[in-house]
Amino acid sequence: MMDLKVIKSHELALLFNHMPKTGGSTCKRLLATVVGEPMNLRQYQQRLHDGSLPERFHIVEAEFFELSPMQEYNVFTVGGVRSPCDYYLSLWSFGSDNKGGLHGQLQKQFKKKAEMYYGHTPPYDNPTDLDHLTNFLQLEGGVMSKRLIQSYGSPRYWKNGFSHRNVDCWVHTEFLFDDMRHCLQQFEIAGGFVDWQEFERQVVLGAKNPSQHTSCKRYFNEERRSIIYNTEQLVFDQFNYTSCCNGGD
Repeated sequence: MMDLKVIKSHELALLFNHMPKTGGSTCKRLLATVVGEPMNLRQYQQRLHDGSLPERFHIVEAEFFELSPMQEYNVFTVGGVRSPCDYYLSLWSFGSDNKGGLHGQLQKQFKKKAEMYYGHTPPYDNPTDLDHLTNFLQLEGGVMSKRLIQSYGSPRYWKNGFSHRNVDCWVHTEFLFDDMRHCLQQFEIAGGFVDWQEFERQVVLGAKNPSQHTSCKRYFNEERRSIIYNTEQLVFDQFNYTSCCNGGD
């Protein structure tokens, strides 16, 4: 991890740490228009030393970047999270579209047998595909917590492990624009810049990534919900989710 002490003398910077399948692509597009030019930490450090920082910018890190404690520095951190069953549905549906790193890993590991872990006919809610979802959850249950810990609570940096308090502000996918508004308000109060006129324009546009699946409840029967409740207790406890699917089970 680079030395970030140089940030102390600079205007407050917003750092968005991308957690996959939590609306991160939408958040990144939004931040680029309402806060400023995106750059990663290494680019930020280099441009700060070169004196070539743009007037408006924000820091964005890719999936699985390990956030370190930055409260003592002039950085406002934003993270992403999602109701657990919706998270797994998005992850599984994405893989069923033959996309994503996890899908590639399973293909490499299981070869032809990887087909038994993914859906094959959109919107992937037929009995056979739902059986494959069960297989997937039995195999990958707990991966959401693992990814949260890696992104926001790596034991390399956080002696007390993962806590939602490791991040200044969270954007829940199910309330993406409302939560982003709240986070940007907090960022502005702390000294950051936000183009609110552009923000409101983006809210009206409301662009989100398309998906092949339908409602979460359609995919998660009692057996599948039980797998998630048993493997994602950290998420339920830390973020006070009272149901597995957004809007109730």
